[in-house]
Amino acid sequence: PPNTASRTQREACTNHIHILDNFRHRAGRDGENNGAWFDAQHPDFIAACAIGRTIVRLWALKLSAEFPRSRFCVYYTRDADPIIRFHRVYAGEPPWRDENEWAESIRDGAVLIIDTGPAV
Repeated sequence: PPNTASRTQREACTNHIHILDNFRHRAGRDGENNGAWFDAQHPDFIAACAIGRTIVRLWALKLSAEFPRSRFCVYYTRDADPIIRFHRVYAGEPPWRDENEWAESIRDGAVLIIDTGPAV
């Protein structure tokens, strides 16, 4: 079957990292975990979240500087596993995540979305 994923979806999937995969930590859960892989209260998980929010800001600045004629969305998502990702913004394609749909998570600090705007 043909690949129906948009460029936005493909880039958001390809251009992402799981913060906790990049350093030793003790935030993992053993045994029965009710579906959660990590202990969100563990100091290592909390540190990974701070690192993720910082990297998102740095990636947005770097993408803006290196590609001034392009627009990008850069994301940090905390729940279950701190992840950062980005994609170029394409005319006619919605962003990977809509800020309006994530308003509560953004307010809670679980999600950070930076749009480098305005070029498309």
